[in-house]
Amino acid sequence: MKVKLRDIKPNPWRHIDHGYPIDPAKVLKLQQSIKRTGYWDNVVARNNKGKIELAYGHHRIEALRKEFDRNHEIDLIIRDIGDADMLKIMAAENDTMDTMSPAVINETVRAAHQFLKAHPEEMKKLVRTTPNKHGRNVMAPAVAEFLSWKMNRVEEALASIHDIEAGVIDKEDYESIPSQTSAADFRQAVKKNNLPKDTRKTIVEKLKSGEMGKQGIATEVMRHKLGVGGKHADPNRALPDINVIAGIIAKHLSEAAFCMSDGFIENWDVIDREQRSKIGFWVKSLSEKVKKIQSRHKTVELLVEKQPLKYKSQSKGGDVEYQTEDC
Repeated sequence: MKVKLRDIKPNPWRHIDHGYPIDPAKVLKLQQSIKRTGYWDNVVARNNKGKIELAYGHHRIEALRKEFDRNHEIDLIIRDIGDADMLKIMAAENDTMDTMSPAVINETVRAAHQFLKAHPEEMKKLVRTTPNKHGRNVMAPAVAEFLSWKMNRVEEALASIHDIEAGVIDKEDYESIPSQTSAADFRQAVKKNNLPKDTRKTIVEKLKSGEMGKQGIATEVMRHKLGVGGKHADPNRALPDINVIAGIIAKHLSEAAFCMSDGFIENWDVIDREQRSKIGFWVKSLSEKVKKIQSRHKTVELLVEKQPLKYKSQSKGGDVEYQTEDC
């Protein structure tokens, strides 16, 4: 079917003006391709009550608009496509991208979420719509099945949409980060540490430029907590490397584990009450921090694997090395 460029509308689920913009770099590449090989007329659309709506191929149509005037006619494949399939086609097209931005993911998941809530008959077609044993919302598995997307992608999108709507994170900050993985690390850092706006902006800009990864986010969080950087920072205060801090912690824990020998434990009752109270306080504090680490991080090798620890103490004859099998 011949259709003028001016009469072609986007997929109704694709909000080009907000959340799901056209990528200028991709349009430019398509313009160059069209100049070399012409327009390949395999774009599918539907006739929705007289409106021609694209199922996919928005960048190709935009490239044509850059090359021709609005009255230029092209051939489109017109098919009878329902709303559900229009949304699924858009999701399938997005899934072919090398890297989907958080903006594209969130816009697609938001559209699917809204569609399923408005169409309970579509929800009934899905097989994974019952709450799991943890009582989680049914929408994540339903949306994941509807779009044929991985569950973790959909769960992060729904969580970020909730946090954006609640004002916990800024929509522009989150959705401007290149990958969902980095955006998720950023979201968790903001939630756990209540980072100020200037620190958030610093992290986002470094993530966008590729200058920062997950460990870089942790470093910036530490900079904030230690008062290094920012408007009110002490310019002479150096930032310790997080691995140096980890080494200090490991050293003191190994010393404590070595000193708390079987003989020490056997004679606990004769230790001064004040010293016992201090030890009890710090053991409890450490236990609470270990639980916090275990609850926040899936990988905690040093907390779950029993590894021999070595401790060197100074003596007149030089270093004496001791070893304890467990900490």
